[in-house]
Amino acid sequence: MEKEELSKLNHLSLVSNVCNELETHLGSAEKVLAEFIIDLGRHSDTEEIDSACQSLYERMKGLGKNVPELIILPVYSALPSEMQSRIFDPPPPGKRKVVVATNIAEASLTIDGIYYVVDPGFAKQNVYNPKQGLESLVITPISQASAKQRAGRAGRTGPGKCYRLYTESAYRNEMPPTSIPEIQRINLGMTTLTMKAMGINDLLSFDFMDPPQPQALISAMEQLYSLGALDEEGLLTKLGRKMAEFPLEPPLSKMLLASVDLGCSDEILTMIAMIQTGNIFYRPREKQAQADQKRAKFFQPEGDHLTLLAVYEAWKAKNFSGPWCFENFIQSRSLRRAQDVRKQLLSIMDKCGECGEEFHEDKESNHGRILLPWSKERSTGRLQDTSGESTGVYTPEQRAVPETTRLGYIS
Repeated sequence: MEKEELSKLNHLSLVSNVCNELETHLGSAEKVLAEFIIDLGRHSDTEEIDSACQSLYERMKGLGKNVPELIILPVYSALPSEMQSRIFDPPPPGKRKVVVATNIAEASLTIDGIYYVVDPGFAKQNVYNPKQGLESLVITPISQASAKQRAGRAGRTGPGKCYRLYTESAYRNEMPPTSIPEIQRINLGMTTLTMKAMGINDLLSFDFMDPPQPQALISAMEQLYSLGALDEEGLLTKLGRKMAEFPLEPPLSKMLLASVDLGCSDEILTMIAMIQTGNIFYRPREKQAQADQKRAKFFQPEGDHLTLLAVYEAWKAKNFSGPWCFENFIQSRSLRRAQDVRKQLLSIMDKCGECGEEFHEDKESNHGRILLPWSKERSTGRLQDTSGESTGVYTPEQRAVPETTRLGYIS
């Protein structure tokens, strides 16, 4: 069965079970039912959550006016913060609340008044294939530890229940005790570069707490060699040592360093900062056409990178305005984070001395003299960012088990 079909079936099954539980508990209007659609996170198609909310709304509407009103609230990382905060508001007397959430609700926050949790038993995880050199987002059953964590969301302020949409046999026999360690399912390029910079050269014999696959380490070293970060003996080069200074994936750090010689560091800095922030566009279900029109204004036929650059430059032209972001359906929080990331990368370039004398000086081009983003103050000798950005600190941030039948099982 195709993954899209599997996801659709899981979604329909989930909505059906939630609706049945709503009908069962209609008599206890003072309770709150929370549905967790887990681990879609920043990688997700948010339409899945919006579709679940719409299905619940239509199902409740079909039950008639004699049932208590249900307040349906989505929450995911791409949602504006003011809309996310609505999940903490208590429902009015005589009304009920359902929160449709990603894994942001699994461990990151606690919502008062949650008495019921619906756990579909699935998660979306990033999995890196070292043979293909590609990352993919895979729907996988969760671990027993994650299932316990989700169940713990219910009844924080009183007795509660967790409705698990899988059998007890599946929980005990098919789910791994703990989640697959991240080091065993991600691209190890950045990890390998960091260890090489620390003087750890024999990575295959290194005593990892959770050893990754040898093929993953070999693939990472091959990538670093192709980027010029390692020499033929697997030792760190001068370029590799500079790349290790940046909290970025090796291809991005190489791109940033190469941009110095090409005279386009201002644009590359912005693109990399925007890439690190994830999705910046917000597309509310009730205003999708309007949001698409606003987004089309920033579209660049050359690709997404230049589209992100166009968004940042337009925001900068509006003096980093918050209302402008709201009018254009753009996440102001994401742009502010990109601004902080950009400032941090700028300071690292200054610290590692990559900004040489030739980099601070004006350079000739076919269009006249161009001032690069760093200007040297003759009086103090310090580097100053000419973009006018505020300071900020940037903190850098599977194996699938067999699918199983998902039936009702209450913990």
